[in-house]
Amino acid sequence: MPRLNVPERYRKGISALLSLPKSEFEELVNVLEHQPGTAAKPFEVRGVEIRGLEKSSSEPILNAVISLYRAWASAGDITLEEFANKIWESVATFDRSAESSDAKDRLHRILDIEPLARSAKALAVLIDNQHEYHDAKILTDIRYAFRPDPEAEPYGAVIVHTLKLTYHEESEHKSFFVALDSVDLKQLRAAIGRAEKKEKQLKTQLETAQIHYFDRGDE
Repeated sequence: MPRLNVPERYRKGISALLSLPKSEFEELVNVLEHQPGTAAKPFEVRGVEIRGLEKSSSEPILNAVISLYRAWASAGDITLEEFANKIWESVATFDRSAESSDAKDRLHRILDIEPLARSAKALAVLIDNQHEYHDAKILTDIRYAFRPDPEAEPYGAVIVHTLKLTYHEESEHKSFFVALDSVDLKQLRAAIGRAEKKEKQLKTQLETAQIHYFDRGDE
């Protein structure tokens, strides 16, 4: 695996992590170890407060930690030891204090937090698709069927629903539009209802098999 490059925006947070007093570092690890394991999008640490640290100081650290887990989850089948070593080598290029064995141990320990590791990996699997859903909107309007003489009374009208689906493609949002009528709406509603029933059944199977189900964290 080639050397990893830590983006500029996360370097300050990683350096702050490595320079934390031992008591505050232990508090950070303890708090993160009690995070719920979810597949929330975006992957984030919620409601974390570190005793002895102002929010303005803890935010860059937490963002940097999250970025490390995202990178590890998307790096493929690489062990914790291998990934921690690669990060250690990269950090040492912009922070000389990272060359110490204590810094290496800290990076290893901060990457060995089970709830964050499983959440990051679950999210990586969840969004490993060509396109990811972002938003939906339905526009509804009336369309008249005019006679050859546009000034005459129309033959009548129809109602058309336009489904706008917005999705993620790399770092962009893109949309496409699908026209629906009242029958199509019923079919779409039925398809969604069927999918929800199938999901409920699969959750039951996972529970029976004692396999942890990662929800979105907002269900």
